[in-house]
Amino acid sequence: MSSWRWCRAIEFLLSRTAMAVCGMALIASLLLSFNALDEGMRETEMRRALDDLSDAFFRFRDSGGNAEQRIDLESVLPEADCTLGIARGSIWILADDLRIASPLPLSTVLMSDRLSELPELSLQCGRGDILVLFSVETDDGMAIGVYIEKS
Repeated sequence: MSSWRWCRAIEFLLSRTAMAVCGMALIASLLLSFNALDEGMRETEMRRALDDLSDAFFRFRDSGGNAEQRIDLESVLPEADCTLGIARGSIWILADDLRIASPLPLSTVLMSDRLSELPELSLQCGRGDILVLFSVETDDGMAIGVYIEKS
C-alpha cells in the first residue's frame, strides 16, 4: 500500500511539473507576441512622423514665393535616439535596426547655411536640431534650400 502512495505522489508531482512548464511556454509565447506588436506600433509611429515631414516639404514647394519654415525636430522625431537623414529626393529615419524612407521633392538643395550649398550628399540631424526650409533661386528655377540649426 505504501508503494501505491508513492506512485500517486510521483504522478501528482510530474503532472504539476508538466503543467508549470506548459504555463511558462504559454507566457513566453504571449510575451513574444506583445513584443512584436510593440515593434509594429513603433514602426507605424515613425512612418507617420516621416510622412508628415515629407508632406511639409511638398507643401512648402507648392506654396511658392519667398518663404521660410522652421521645423523643430524635437516635436517630430518620435524617439531620442532617432537620426534623420536628408538627401536630394529622399528623407529617412534611422533608429536602432529600423530604417524608414520617404520621398522628397527633387528640387531640394542641401545647404550648410543660408548662403552656401553643402558639398556633402546628405544631411544628418537629431532630435534637438531645427530644420530650416527656405526658398532659394537656382539655375533651374526656385528650389527648397535646407539647412540645420544645431541646438
